[in-house]
Amino acid sequence: HREEIRQIAFTRQGNLISVAADADLMVWDIANGNPTLIIEGRHFLSRSFCLSPDEQQIIAHSPPGNLKYWDLMDGNCSRVLNLNIHPLFISPDGKVFSKDSHTIHVWDIKRAQKIASFSGDTDFVAIAYDSKGKLLVASDPGGNLYFLKLEEPINLVKPWMIDPVLPV
Repeated sequence: HREEIRQIAFTRQGNLISVAADADLMVWDIANGNPTLIIEGRHFLSRSFCLSPDEQQIIAHSPPGNLKYWDLMDGNCSRVLNLNIHPLFISPDGKVFSKDSHTIHVWDIKRAQKIASFSGDTDFVAIAYDSKGKLLVASDPGGNLYFLKLEEPINLVKPWMIDPVLPV
């Protein structure tokens, strides 16, 4: 990369994926340190991404409000959805979790629609989900954790908050 690297991720096969401030995306062969795929920023136009559950595609937000699916084998854009969301995570069952300042959204990408939201009184800093995609946790700037139990049907999102106990 020629600029600051903004996001990195490992695949289960051991490849490293990175995207830089210039929006260049690179897939690296860790064994020899060489890139196996480069998608130039003028095409990729994103500084963040998430991997599809099968790790065959990268899903990225691209201006002016699209989600683009990029194939990791050939670097081609295979699908474009007119959704102005910044995906943070994609669960094993294909649901995408995104956030804006006070709200976490759950998206069904196959149907291209929002299926649930959780709004809080504070900004959400980070979110993560468990390996089965059934529990979501979000943090706020005050050190609180918010747990969202994702039950079927998905619109039954139940939040609860745990105040951290810090050692004295």
